Amino acid sequence: MKGKILIVDDTPANIGVILSYLRDQGYKMLVAEDGESAIEQVGFMKPDLILMDIMMPGLNGFETCTSLKANKETADIPIIFMSALNETVDKVKGFQLGAVDYITKPFQQEEVLARIKTHLKMESLQKELKLTNATLEDRIRERTLKLQEVNEELDRFLYRSSHDLRRPLTTLLGLVEIANITLADNEARELFAQVGLTAVQMDHLLKKLQMVSEINQSSAEVTKPMNIERIIAKIKKRFSRLLQKKSINFKFTHSLPEEVDYHPFFLEVILFNVIENSVVFAQDQAPCIEVSITLEKNSLKIVVKDNGLGIDEKYLATVLNMYFRANEQSQGNGLGLYVAKKAIDKMKGKIYIDSKLDKFTEVTIMLPYKKDIK
Repeated sequence: MKGKILIVDDTPANIGVILSYLRDQGYKMLVAEDGESAIEQVGFMKPDLILMDIMMPGLNGFETCTSLKANKETADIPIIFMSALNETVDKVKGFQLGAVDYITKPFQQEEVLARIKTHLKMESLQKELKLTNATLEDRIRERTLKLQEVNEELDRFLYRSSHDLRRPLTTLLGLVEIANITLADNEARELFAQVGLTAVQMDHLLKKLQMVSEINQSSAEVTKPMNIERIIAKIKKRFSRLLQKKSINFKFTHSLPEEVDYHPFFLEVILFNVIENSVVFAQDQAPCIEVSITLEKNSLKIVVKDNGLGIDEKYLATVLNMYFRANEQSQGNGLGLYVAKKAIDKMKGKIYIDSKLDKFTEVTIMLPYKKDIK
């Protein structure tokens, strides 16, 4: 059998010829004389296609179609209307109700067969497509879960490794300090100073990798009590040696409450990495860094501006990429703005950078901030 076809018509004599013809073509034929019995048959016979007359007593064709399309178990069965009516309004209404085609009586057997074959083929293809999509979705879901597991394992490895590697570096830095105190040979002290500088650079890199791991594992939904002045004071303390060495004028203003429930970890990561760039690339003459944090509608606006070395316009589009360096002489590890961007993305925020070489750099960050946070 090529498929099951239900013919719904209140005058069996009208359908005798087409019924025999379609049966001879290899289709299993079902018959219903009104809308109510059609709905009943469809419920347990599940035909592959329905040929439905419009003008019937009781439930007419349009009403029967509406009922079948309202049931998710029968909604996908293609319906072809049959009618002596040839008004455009009837055809339009049939299509609006979900019919796939419309045949005007009296009809040609070959035409009916051609349309049935076309719509059964289309229905078969749609079923195959749905099955393919379902299989594809299962594969995507499975691979997504595997990828999440791999990423979580990588994050744990990254955090653990960077944490463990910092221990010997701390020991090495301690030995460098002892060497500076105890050694009299200037050449040896200079060598130890280079060792110390390399160890500090490695420690900074490991800190950044640790931050990336913590960003991936931390939730942006959970808020904690936060004092922005304490966060800035902590960051200034970490850069105190460079701020003093370069005589940088550091200014900070804000309009936040003294304590607010927000995201202290993410905010500290963002501010630390953006301010670090301003400190590292400060100019020699009257260097200045200005940090302002204000509330604007549903956003927390952070602006970090400096009068430092600036960024060439051709690099502005790529400056947020991992390990980006504008030149080989750069002293940074190329992770600062990338790490900040990771934290901003986790919070569903935005970052904008404006800069002019040897003039200034202004980083603007917009983070979601609900008005009801207190």
